[in-house]
Amino acid sequence: MRIERIDINNSFTKFNDAQTIDLTENKSNCIFIYGSNGTGKSSLSKLFYASNLKLDMNDRYKENLSLLKTINSENNMSVSICYNDESFTTFDNSDIINPKKIPVFNKYYIDSKITYQSNFKNNKFQEQFLNYGIELESKTKYNQKIQELEENKSKAIELSESANKKIENGILQTIKDTGTTKANQKYTNEYNFKHFFNLEPQNIPTDGLEKFRDGHKGFISSLKDLNEDDSIKFNINEFNNLEELKKNVININEIIKFNEDKSKLDFVKQYLDNFEIDKKDWKIQGTYFINDNKCPFCEQDTSNVNIVNMYKTYIESNLKKTEDFINNQIKYFENENKNIDFQYSINETKAKNIDKIFQSNVNSELKAFVDKIKDFNSQIIDLLKKKSEDENIYIDCTSSLENINIALLDESLQNYTSLVKYISELNTKIDNGKKEKNKSNEEYLNTTGKYLVYNLVRDDLNEFKKLYLQSKKLNDEIIILKKEYQEEVKDKNELLKTINNFLNDFSITNYRVNENFDLFLNDCEVSSSAEKLLSDGEKNIIAFALFLSELKLLYTNDEKDVIFIDDPITSVDYPNLYSMYNHIKNIISENRNSQIIVTSHNTIFLNLFKFSYKNNALYFKLKEDENEKTRIYEDTDILDSIYLEKLKEIYNISVSKNINSKQKLYIHNYCRYVLETISRFEYPNYNSDSSSSINYINELKNQYKDIENSPISKNNLDVLSNIVNKGSHATLEIVHDNELFDDKQYIKCCNTIIAIIRDKYNGQYNLLTKDIDLEAKTKIENNVVVTELN
Repeated sequence: MRIERIDINNSFTKFNDAQTIDLTENKSNCIFIYGSNGTGKSSLSKLFYASNLKLDMNDRYKENLSLLKTINSENNMSVSICYNDESFTTFDNSDIINPKKIPVFNKYYIDSKITYQSNFKNNKFQEQFLNYGIELESKTKYNQKIQELEENKSKAIELSESANKKIENGILQTIKDTGTTKANQKYTNEYNFKHFFNLEPQNIPTDGLEKFRDGHKGFISSLKDLNEDDSIKFNINEFNNLEELKKNVININEIIKFNEDKSKLDFVKQYLDNFEIDKKDWKIQGTYFINDNKCPFCEQDTSNVNIVNMYKTYIESNLKKTEDFINNQIKYFENENKNIDFQYSINETKAKNIDKIFQSNVNSELKAFVDKIKDFNSQIIDLLKKKSEDENIYIDCTSSLENINIALLDESLQNYTSLVKYISELNTKIDNGKKEKNKSNEEYLNTTGKYLVYNLVRDDLNEFKKLYLQSKKLNDEIIILKKEYQEEVKDKNELLKTINNFLNDFSITNYRVNENFDLFLNDCEVSSSAEKLLSDGEKNIIAFALFLSELKLLYTNDEKDVIFIDDPITSVDYPNLYSMYNHIKNIISENRNSQIIVTSHNTIFLNLFKFSYKNNALYFKLKEDENEKTRIYEDTDILDSIYLEKLKEIYNISVSKNINSKQKLYIHNYCRYVLETISRFEYPNYNSDSSSSINYINELKNQYKDIENSPISKNNLDVLSNIVNKGSHATLEIVHDNELFDDKQYIKCCNTIIAIIRDKYNGQYNLLTKDIDLEAKTKIENNVVVTELN
């Protein structure tokens, strides 16, 4: 029998009328319903609990039904449940038609099993199983072997950690032997404990390794001056037009013909030279804009304006062209000298390094070539500057050019060709030396280097292998003892044994149940003191252990067609939340033909199931509308992990710099959870006390004590410690009314957590920031958030 749908017809608590929870398309035996407190989850469980009461002939079912009717509604409550065998269970204001027996865990169940007003022994099955007996001998042996195995594991962990440290030091020494500064990732991955564990010791030599090491280090030392950027290139290609340039300069008097009126040109030139350069340029450039002898500004006829015509004559003259030509050539050769200086400066260090390696004189030859070229250029520049002077502008400079040693330039260019060839040969030697160095390093790392590192951990590996074999043998013995224990327990009180085993799984302090169904705490009977001793969380856990035992031993398969578990983690701390989750998973797997309905207000708890069952289950969310009436939605979202979801909430508060009243009720617990999760990751061998948030914060204080004005300063860590610990134990009223903490302290607490994540686990930080908008992201990257942490 399976439920196909639940029809909410009229006046059912806070639910809107005419709604259906459709389970016909359920892909597995899992249905999860979640929503905030007060949205109606428990009301659904009360329907099934009332159905059980009627079958047990308990008239309290009528009272339960009357409490489920919507307050002030004029219509009668009506809810019907349709099963796949075409039968119905109908609930109305006063009765239940066709009730079904369904195991239900909810608040009513807890109160019926653990009654504060009397004592713990209020259980219908307490007298059905007696003679629990003493502790089983086979279990004692079993536990001893488990303890031995755990000790072996601890020793193995210590050995592997010690060996990995030695391997790390060995890698650094091996890389140092190769003459490099960084460890190659390839060898860092291969030189590890697991890799060496699988090596065959007989294939690894022990003699002669130090001799090989010294030989390799000597070879590498001989090439120690070879760097990746030793090769040089020095190309001077700017002199391809030298011959043409020489010809132009030598024949300048033949190129320019002076057939103008010299006195007239001299007058204009002298007139213009009396102006500043900007004004002179303005007058000359303005002449180009005259069209049809009309002024470009006023359109006056300029054909009879002598000074304008003189300007035009001067611009078109060979004199002007000669001046421009000479000035351009001076700039050209001056730039060439600057360029060759620059070329030499960027190659000088490389050339000196090559001289050092090969005892060559490359640098001095380069410098001599550069000086000769610059000297030739300077001679031409001096000649052109002299030519540009007024008294020389009309004088033939051919005789002066003949004094420049043109042959010297030709000889320099020939020497440079030989130098380029020599440099190319040296570069080839450098490349070959690098190849030999890399090849030798590769061989060394794969043989001698690896063997030397192995010898550092040889003894640790041998001891680890002994522990490995011992653990394998112990594990085989444990399997046999477990079978013996299971056989022996069949003859004992299985119910109480089951209950106590479940209690062992939860982290409550040493509660046990004896054969008389008395509750014991640390071997002291406390049944009559349950009201004073049990917290709400402990009460919930012990009742759930009883419920698990009932499912396992007292219900038939037909009675477990549907199992309803309502908010099992109420008042339960996070370690026990995981235990609840694991036990419910076991219920689902052990009752594959049953329909398991689980409700919770905690989306993190439901998210555990979403990760386990993903699309292989049905999820419903209960949510209030604007009229504070509950609506039912089918939910297909897949949420983040518990850790990441809490971290995102902390991150949102940090970035927004705002915290609302609801967030204040739980953010201290979120921060505690993140800190304890990181602590267990960073210190896996610590016990539960030493990996608490307090101890981890103290570790952080030591780690960041020397960094002033750090976002993770001692002051910020003190605020975090205060909120995480005092906030976790404060009453809701104190936290909610801000009598202990103000908004700035909460935000600073979140800022500190995010600063820790950013500094230690940048990948997580990047994941947090990937979906924020560009403005917020820019703000964070500019360290605005970090600046505000203090």
